[in-house]
Amino acid sequence: MVGDSLSDFNAAARAQLPVVMVSWGYSQGADLHELSAAAVINQIDQLLALLPESPK
Repeated sequence: MVGDSLSDFNAAARAQLPVVMVSWGYSQGADLHELSAAAVINQIDQLLALLPESPK
């Protein structure tokens, strides 16, 4: 899951999904780096490096 807020992080945790937080958007004042997210990215192109390869 990709999110920009504490609500997104909590939803992913409840669903037992890994979450990548983006540094732009509605962070609700939370320090996203303090969350146990899989990653915090600053640009959307950074997401590609975090995705697993598709089976061919």
